[in-house]
Amino acid sequence: MQRVVLAAVVLASFAIGQDWTRQSSNTTRSLSAVWFADGTHGWAVGEAGTSLVTQDGGDTWDSLGLTSSDLEDVAFLGRQVGLIVGDSGLVFRTTNGGQNWSPVASGTSSNLRAVAFGTGGRAYAAGRDGVILRSTDEGESWTVVETGTVQWEGLFGIDDQRAYVVGREGKIKVTGNGGASWTDQTSGTTSDLNDVYFTGLTDGWAVGQNEVALYTSNGGLDWNSRDTGINLGLEGVSFVSADEGWVVGSAGGVFHTTDRGLSWVTEQSGVSVELNDVFFSGVARGWAVGDSGVIIHRVSQSVTEEEPSPLRQADVRVYPNPLVGAGRISLSLERAGEVSVRVYDTQGRFVSGLLEGVTGPGRFDLSLELSNVSGSPAPAGVYYLQVEADGTQKAMPFVLVD
Repeated sequence: MQRVVLAAVVLASFAIGQDWTRQSSNTTRSLSAVWFADGTHGWAVGEAGTSLVTQDGGDTWDSLGLTSSDLEDVAFLGRQVGLIVGDSGLVFRTTNGGQNWSPVASGTSSNLRAVAFGTGGRAYAAGRDGVILRSTDEGESWTVVETGTVQWEGLFGIDDQRAYVVGREGKIKVTGNGGASWTDQTSGTTSDLNDVYFTGLTDGWAVGQNEVALYTSNGGLDWNSRDTGINLGLEGVSFVSADEGWVVGSAGGVFHTTDRGLSWVTEQSGVSVELNDVFFSGVARGWAVGDSGVIIHRVSQSVTEEEPSPLRQADVRVYPNPLVGAGRISLSLERAGEVSVRVYDTQGRFVSGLLEGVTGPGRFDLSLELSNVSGSPAPAGVYYLQVEADGTQKAMPFVLVD
């Protein structure tokens, strides 16, 4: 079962320093993507089959040796299930935390540039020739959904229905049915877009060339350009909350916001090469990778940093309570992570699964409509909303009335 830390605060000690420090990758080949499942277990991939793994937060990186073809992106669903994609339709998959990787038939020979997980078994990949792939079994099998002329560069999955893809000439598409079909959105730019990141169901970012940083507060119905003051092309974006995030780009540029991109502070990366991707596993720890094998690492500027749990206990609620027929559940995630939201009756019997997988950060609003095993409305009575995370459970009672 997939879980994230719930309603707990973990104290971690880090060296002082807001700036970034260089880590040794043991390669001079360009790195295109980085992903960490937590503060210690991470992966980076790049040109000529470069594939690296660390189990100590990047203090040491070891080579995996999967292929000689360029690898473009990596993503994990928790610590166990992961995907790596690359040229000529390459897809590698692991189900044991990266100990073993197996090639998976993708159904395309086009170069794949991006991969992302949703929830409920959904996974997506996209790349050259307008190709968009969809999986409903966490990447074990794939279906080609679209082809065309656009080169897609970035993907972000939100839940079991919604995901976004961005690419060349300002193109953005969204799916609202788990990748079965995709709809164009208007970005307002013709500049190439390289990455996309959402902090919830509605708030998202797309960044790209010519200093482009686009923001939406309504799920992409409108994309608006943020006047960032950044004069570099942007390659990667990562947020740890709705307010706080980082972008990276050419000439070693790293920029940090704590006000939803209204203002940005330059951080010292210590490198001058193009940075191609950035990833934060929490408020305290982040990594960026780039050309010439560059890997840089950022730690909290406090000696002792409280790293908040992804889920704040005070922000989980059922409404109305009591409820008649149907209601809603709201929850807030401080940072991205794995979460399970389920409903049980007073006998401990499973009633409904509402959310399962990696999601966040941001505020989420879930429909709550209970049925029994025959599909009829569930009987009136007391039920429990259970949120599970890393061995921690929170059960909230609520009442269903006729």
